[in-house]
Amino acid sequence: MEKVRPWCGQPSDRGRLRNRTEQNSPFELLYGRTVRGPMSILREMMTNEKVEPEVKTTYEYVLDLKDRLQSKCELAQIELQKPQIRQKKYYDRKTKVRTFEKGDEVLVLLPTDSNKLLLQWKGPFEILERVRGDDYRVQLVGRTKTFHANMLKKYWSRQHNDRVHVSHAMVFEPEEGDEDGLSLFTSAQTETCKAVKVNPELTEEQRGEVMKVLEEFQDVFTDVPGLTNLGNIPSV
Repeated sequence: MEKVRPWCGQPSDRGRLRNRTEQNSPFELLYGRTVRGPMSILREMMTNEKVEPEVKTTYEYVLDLKDRLQSKCELAQIELQKPQIRQKKYYDRKTKVRTFEKGDEVLVLLPTDSNKLLLQWKGPFEILERVRGDDYRVQLVGRTKTFHANMLKKYWSRQHNDRVHVSHAMVFEPEEGDEDGLSLFTSAQTETCKAVKVNPELTEEQRGEVMKVLEEFQDVFTDVPGLTNLGNIPSV
């Protein structure tokens, strides 16, 4: 079974496809005219369409070609600006303008000491001046360097006050025998077999038999952890 080729047209027809961004095919931008490929020739043969060659001098052909190339390039530039404006609009939705003044302290996004491919905020450093647009000259350790505003972040220093104002206070006292919500271990037994509730619908004889069983195995009905000897049983 023959495999279907991913490209259904002729190889020479690829240059005839129009680019979505530029609205022109690469052939038209390069040569200033539409390529006459196999599909165009086949259509002319099937429709008996005759294309009469246009008679021009070499000088007229060169001028016409120059005008066509210039118009195609201008049209491509206009079409290129449309997606650029649209993409910029999408990008600017969540962006914020960062402005700094001379003397402000900022953090700078610089490579780490161990790996140049990893970045971390270092500082604070002082803004010396605004060079142009969003570029600022920053005083680093022993040198100055210009950074874009995207590489800078405002540094807010902590204000140290001698007096501390307390607005709220709370005293928490845990209950007796309770620490962090967990009950502590105690060896004193607080529950016995007598604390077991027996069904009141039983007869006196049945209730007596139940109490005998509870008293016989009263070591089971206790809240004090015990020991087991299951681990000492030899395996067969």
